[in-house]
Amino acid sequence: MPAAILRGMGDAKHPFYFISLAALLNIVLDVIFVMQLGTGAKGAALATILSQGVSFLLCAGFICKNRERYHLSLTLGQFFHPEKEMLLSLLKLGVPMAIKNAAVQFSKMFVNSWVNSFGVAVSAFAGVANKINMSVNMMSNSVNTAGASMVGQNIGAAQYDRVRQIVFAVYRIMLAVAAVASLVIYFFPEQVYGIFTDDPAVIQIGYEYIPIAILAFFSCAGRSGSNALINGSGNSRVNFITAVFDGIVLRLGLSVLFGIVLDMKYMGFWLGDALANFTPLWVGLLFYHSGAWKKKVV
Repeated sequence: MPAAILRGMGDAKHPFYFISLAALLNIVLDVIFVMQLGTGAKGAALATILSQGVSFLLCAGFICKNRERYHLSLTLGQFFHPEKEMLLSLLKLGVPMAIKNAAVQFSKMFVNSWVNSFGVAVSAFAGVANKINMSVNMMSNSVNTAGASMVGQNIGAAQYDRVRQIVFAVYRIMLAVAAVASLVIYFFPEQVYGIFTDDPAVIQIGYEYIPIAILAFFSCAGRSGSNALINGSGNSRVNFITAVFDGIVLRLGLSVLFGIVLDMKYMGFWLGDALANFTPLWVGLLFYHSGAWKKKVV
């Protein structure tokens, strides 16, 4: 919440400082709790909670101290008695986004359960693939979050040409990231997979996965600009439509088609999952060309 307030005011540096502090503190506490005190998984969980908590308190304290700089009126009474109209707007925007994220995660859970049924080596590589995809996803989420803040500000100011520039800048940044990631996974797969495992059977599956990985990287790039526009414009209906198609219709449908009907086994499930990731791209492009994002200001 404090980071969202700061980003909304155009300050992206301080949220970065506070989350960087949390990351460093997490590493230090992991070493203390897990390696020195031998608390295992419980210690790792505690380290995460404490580091995030410290980050939150410092960020919230920074906002309170600098509330005049950000033109904020902060009182305890306002926290317990929010403006109903503002609260309804937040719920109207937030619930469809939550549904979208939940639908995607639940459908991925079902896909992973099917993949895990193909044996230990395939299941082990699925974990490796998730970690590799997550590294690109984190960059995509960061860039489209920044883009959404800028899109919202410029739609509010009726600066529609700037919105176009922002959306396509997000696309360009993430396409460059996807291209670099694709080159690395194509030319150095053994080195990349070797970070996570030294099992020859698992690495061998990784060679089969390379085309899927490249598809996943570019689908990640494709949805970044679209999500920036959809979320920044505050259009809850488009988010809900994306959730239905991405999380339910296409991800499950394509996975079943390729994995079971066409008998491509685990590669079919991965292919269906990767292709479904392109859903926000085509929904976002249709939304962009419709011009509907210009007509509604939250």
